[in-house]
Amino acid sequence: MSNPRRGKVPLVYRHITSPVGPLLAVASRRGLAALSFEPEATLEQLGLATPRTAAPSEAKQAQVDHPGVEILDQVETQLSEYFAGQRYSFALVLDLLPTFEVDEGGPEVPNPWVSASGRFRQTVQVALSGIPYGQTASYGQVAERVGHPRAARAVGSACATNPLPIILPCHRVTKADGSLGNYTGGTEIKRALLDLERPRT
Repeated sequence: MSNPRRGKVPLVYRHITSPVGPLLAVASRRGLAALSFEPEATLEQLGLATPRTAAPSEAKQAQVDHPGVEILDQVETQLSEYFAGQRYSFALVLDLLPTFEVDEGGPEVPNPWVSASGRFRQTVQVALSGIPYGQTASYGQVAERVGHPRAARAVGSACATNPLPIILPCHRVTKADGSLGNYTGGTEIKRALLDLERPRT
């Protein structure tokens, strides 16, 4: 994908500081496309990495007219509320389509997160939003909810490739014995998110 400083681009991004470390939010013209715990690696993957010597104002100027900027504003606000214990669900437009628009009505480029994920994985990822704040479900329970009760291992793969952790809360999926299981941001971040959501007595 093109560098943000060269013509029209399908994506814009923003670095967000959080209690669990740096995050990178990526938005298309249609909605939030990704939230990453590894900002630099994600920028490299998308071809959006800018030289460290680039002036911040230059990068900001290049993005200001993109409709995704408003989406990034909403993401930053809602994440701040979530980490402050003031938000229990997210009200964001998500872009889970297989391609991104470069310009309205113009050519499209592949969405690397969706194109690399099968239909079952995407079904699971969307279903994660049905696990309420402060609660957990096992991989097997999620498999049952999406109509494939024997697909617990495949649910784990879907969680591992979830492009929108926290927003689509794969951190709420645990092993059947209650242990954490793996997490795209690491088990310490998974534990921190679950602790954040734990009811206070």
